Amino acid sequence: MVVKKSGNTLTIENPTPYYNVIYALTDNYQKTLEKEINLKPFSTESLTTHVGNKFTMLLIDDYGGVLKMNYNCNGGVCSGTRVKK
Repeated sequence: MVVKKSGNTLTIENPTPYYNVIYALTDNYQKTLEKEINLKPFSTESLTTHVGNKFTMLLIDDYGGVLKMNYNCNGGVCSGTRVKK
């Protein structure tokens, strides 16, 4: 996932040929901010949210695997780190 932040808008891009479903987007306080964002292959979705510069995205990939990604935004570009179980 490629994530960019501008004010209260997150732009999430799926640059892969696989489907991804974001089923939770949480802030540092573990408050769920959005649910069930479906990203088709090579698609982009924008959403308005009051998430800060650090948040966690939980998603299901095309194979049914659950991924947890921690994001840190700096200057509009957000870098993600996969959290291993």
